[in-house]
Amino acid sequence: MRHDYISGDKKKGDGQLGTFNPLYPKGGYFAYNPQLGPANLIDLHPYATVRITKRIMIQADVVFNWRFSLQDGIYSGTGSFSMPGANSRKRYIGTIYQTCIEASISKFMTFNTGVQYFRTGKLINELVSNSKDGVFFNSRLDFKF
Repeated sequence: MRHDYISGDKKKGDGQLGTFNPLYPKGGYFAYNPQLGPANLIDLHPYATVRITKRIMIQADVVFNWRFSLQDGIYSGTGSFSMPGANSRKRYIGTIYQTCIEASISKFMTFNTGVQYFRTGKLINELVSNSKDGVFFNSRLDFKF
């Protein structure tokens, strides 16, 4: 189980930004597709990992995402402001469902592939007309030296 509690701005328009600044966030902080970044966010992230063989592992994740502050908006995976939300009283952003398979090819090389489904929550559905859920596929080859 993972959990993040990341501050957001307490009062819109007061001239003081109280949102946590992650400085250099990694793109996919919570999932493959960095739709949400580590600012103004509360998340609950249960996951399970199963080692199939010595070299193959499968992981399944669910990430539930809420806004920390109703006076602040949503931030992207890069940490930049993505969507204003101060006019909404809704907190729930959405749910990420993700699964991946990781295969260790050698001591220096790993292959990872997976799929992510993002189901929009009440906040997104209120602020974005015709909002849609999204699917994202990912594959990568990692080299370590």
